Amino acid sequence: MKRLAASVATSAACVWLAAQPAGCTYDVPALVAGGAAGAGGGEPSASTTASSVSASTGSGASCDLDGPPCTSCPETQACHPIYGCTQCAVDTDCDEPARPYCVEGRCRACGDPSHCMPGEICQVRIGDEMECALPCVQDGDCDDNDDICDPTGRCVECVPGSCTNDRACDPVTGKCEDCVADADCMLNGDDEGLHCGADRRCHECVVDAHCGPSGVCINQRCEIACCGDADCASEPSFNACNTTTARCVQCNVDAQCAAPAPFCETTLHQCVECLVPAQCPPGSPYCEGFGCQACTTATEATDCSAPTPRCYGGACAQCSPATQASDCPSGAPICRGGTCVECQFDTDCTGAFQPYCSPMSTCVQCTSVIHCTAPLDCIDYQCQ
Repeated sequence: MKRLAASVATSAACVWLAAQPAGCTYDVPALVAGGAAGAGGGEPSASTTASSVSASTGSGASCDLDGPPCTSCPETQACHPIYGCTQCAVDTDCDEPARPYCVEGRCRACGDPSHCMPGEICQVRIGDEMECALPCVQDGDCDDNDDICDPTGRCVECVPGSCTNDRACDPVTGKCEDCVADADCMLNGDDEGLHCGADRRCHECVVDAHCGPSGVCINQRCEIACCGDADCASEPSFNACNTTTARCVQCNVDAQCAAPAPFCETTLHQCVECLVPAQCPPGSPYCEGFGCQACTTATEATDCSAPTPRCYGGACAQCSPATQASDCPSGAPICRGGTCVECQFDTDCTGAFQPYCSPMSTCVQCTSVIHCTAPLDCIDYQCQ
């Protein structure tokens, strides 16, 4: 009866959590304890401390009784309890007939002998692909001359302890990898992080639990999970909380922005110069790409005139790269930054005595000492 009451209370906790701001993690021990005891229990309180019953209501998250879930896994991935966002978490996540088994977060043709016909074993045969095959008896039975026949009859690259250069032997594939467990990352002092992922590389994180009480693991990097702006106070330039994704962003409203980008674009949550033309000054009346411009390609005929007849980068200019053939004279045939110049790359300089393009976009004799014959040096773009 107590177990049933606890189950009902836990379900109630999940319903309550679903109604809270997205992305927040809440502790609900009071509600569960109250339900288990047969009491009504009060509302759970928001917290950043992990508990036996917690939930993250952010994108892709769920009510999780064993610990924090993954956050924002792509639709093509599943949340693996050890490896986080991976190709699969269970066999049913694998829809390729040739790879129906989920083995450590990856869909494989097999993972152990139980997936094979009687008398066969599961081993790596091509690259890191697994397949069922007859067991080997000696090293010479292995296709790859570097492989060895291990005691289980698998042709493998390594056995535990045989890898060099601080690499570890994966007991599933029999291949040397950067890591097979978090301990390998810690021993190696890997700069990338202390947690081993399904790709057998060390990362800063693979599940949210690796990021502390207020963090989430996004693309194997820890980010702050927020429930309000106060949670983002320590994030430079990202002091607002997007409660839909539980991630710190630049802004949610205009008041969080300042000149020269005083408006908040609420899809990207970025401060921008303008959202509509009315927010631009008279000299730059067009709002393009969230920036005020003096002209557009469509309006250059009326907004621009000689000697700057083209609209380039939102301003009237001498030329544009698309029309440089007609805009620029023969002595300066390249349009660079809206101005006609002699060159942009060395290949633009065809003269035998001045084959290199200088930072000033002029053809010169040299731009480095390597262009000169010793003992000459390159001084003022001349070999002297």
